[in-house]
Amino acid sequence: MAIRQTMRRTVAVVACLPAAWESIRDRATATVADRFRVTAPLQALPTPDIGRAILERRFVARYAATGFHPPYPSWPILPGAFVDAPDYTPRQLLIRADTHVRQCLKHDEIVELGHLHADSQPAWEPQSDKGIGDAATSAIDRHFAEYRRRAVPAAAVDHEGEDTSMPELLGAAITAWIAERDTDQSFTCDPPPGSHVVLHARLRQSLDHETDDERHWAFRAVAATNAVAAQNRIKRRAAQRVSARTRTGARCSYCAIRRGPLARRPPKWWPTSTAPAVARSRSPTTTSGP
Repeated sequence: MAIRQTMRRTVAVVACLPAAWESIRDRATATVADRFRVTAPLQALPTPDIGRAILERRFVARYAATGFHPPYPSWPILPGAFVDAPDYTPRQLLIRADTHVRQCLKHDEIVELGHLHADSQPAWEPQSDKGIGDAATSAIDRHFAEYRRRAVPAAAVDHEGEDTSMPELLGAAITAWIAERDTDQSFTCDPPPGSHVVLHARLRQSLDHETDDERHWAFRAVAATNAVAAQNRIKRRAAQRVSARTRTGARCSYCAIRRGPLARRPPKWWPTSTAPAVARSRSPTTTSGP
């Protein structure tokens, strides 16, 4: 309100969740809500033609960039499929189209989508490894062996390089884990930290788009050889976790990575049965929890 009153010639834009604005409107002084004009939230697409125009404009630009000429602008989403578009918001429509494209890439087969609803999924042929020749797998194995030979793991566990090497390694592992989940787009990986490093990586899961509810998995490598230095790193993370929980209400699990025995199984708090190749120590300085 101070900004609104002091900077009278400046347009103040308040971006918040609908629930947050309702709380302000119900609990603040009546004149507070009167000073702002509430914009209408996005509704479902009004007509099938608008939904098709949105998708065609997005697809045509990408096709033109690669020099590809599709049979029709919304390919592989059939024009008749947009009859269901009024049941989707623009964002939901783009997500539905992206999900189908990812399925086509996963099965290496283009299937035109005739209906947008999830209960009208196309029938995919079961995947088989017969199409992958020995030469292809041998080439992949050779590339992997070469990358593994050139890797310098000592830099990641050195106390002077943990803040530069570990974020890149953890970010790559989490990004690969997300990519393996194919159509599940609820997980995201935070960008690399800046100069003030508290965490080396963070995985986020969106639980509810309406309330912006999230769950976090935070990672921090502790390579310090001095006990006090190691404890300070963990304490700074603990303080940030309390602050973040107070501010956003997000649920967070914390993993401190130390040199030591490797965990034989993924931690129980990991979101699925497959976890990134991250060593989690059983030492007393390792902490995890909500």
